[in-house]
Amino acid sequence: MAKSKKPGKSRKRFFESRLHELQKQCSAPVAKDLRAELGKRTIIVKEGDKAKVLKGSHKGREGKITKVDYRKNSVFIENLNRKKADGKEIPVRIRPSNIIIVDADTKDAKRFKEKKEKAPKAKKKKE
Repeated sequence: MAKSKKPGKSRKRFFESRLHELQKQCSAPVAKDLRAELGKRTIIVKEGDKAKVLKGSHKGREGKITKVDYRKNSVFIENLNRKKADGKEIPVRIRPSNIIIVDADTKDAKRFKEKKEKAPKAKKKKE
């Protein structure tokens, strides 16, 4: 699938995309120590994962992911709130690209299934 250079087409593709396509876009990098264990550099963000904020005013804060909004490409982390003018506290939206997964919820077998190793292909010699 070719990507368009036109911003309008890119935005249209994002807003009209299906939920399983948006889920793939909502992925975050994995911490180096966990990367060796999982064998993956990035994983799809899921509720129950422990994440650390890398950018923004909440940089350095850590907590469990309480909600993932695939439509708006954002993540909510526990104890990351801001006060409204009327005094109510609401959770802060954070983009998955601005966090790093510190500890993944490994209960889901499909999420971390082993990749099947492919047999090396025999090279054909040109004569």
